Amino acid sequence: MPPVLGFGPWSSESLAVPPPEADPAEITPAAVQAAGSTGGGLLGQLHQLRTRLADLPRQLSDAERVEVIGALEELKNTACAAQARISVDLDASQRASQAAAGVPASQQGRGVAGQVGLARRESAHRGARHLGLGKVLVGELTHTLTGMSAGWLSEWRATLIARETAC
Repeated sequence: MPPVLGFGPWSSESLAVPPPEADPAEITPAAVQAAGSTGGGLLGQLHQLRTRLADLPRQLSDAERVEVIGALEELKNTACAAQARISVDLDASQRASQAAAGVPASQQGRGVAGQVGLARRESAHRGARHLGLGKVLVGELTHTLTGMSAGWLSEWRATLIARETAC
């Protein structure tokens, strides 16, 4: 498949995001913290990408429109995979911090689903569902998570796979 968004100012080289083959270990917590909402780093790049996507040109050929729709769907799927991984990392980090603070094991992890829901502009209940799906994808359905990361599997399909394979 030819590179999508490979026309005009929307060439893949002009998008300020790391290439898919970039090593995830290069994204450090310090880089994320240093980014801020308008600066450089990961968060700055994500905000720039969001701004550029909000201003996509509309004077395209129909073939380009179809390509853009497909590319945006792949981007959305990849973003959902990243959200799942980061949600699971947040849960593990919060549980470790709470354990170090002496919080009983039965109380550890409280509030994480609410944080996930709030960050995703959804309810705590939906946050719990997203966090649960993330845990299943990261811990058990790694190939499904890989499909999401590659952009060809949606979060909804991953949810169906998780639901149908649960026992």
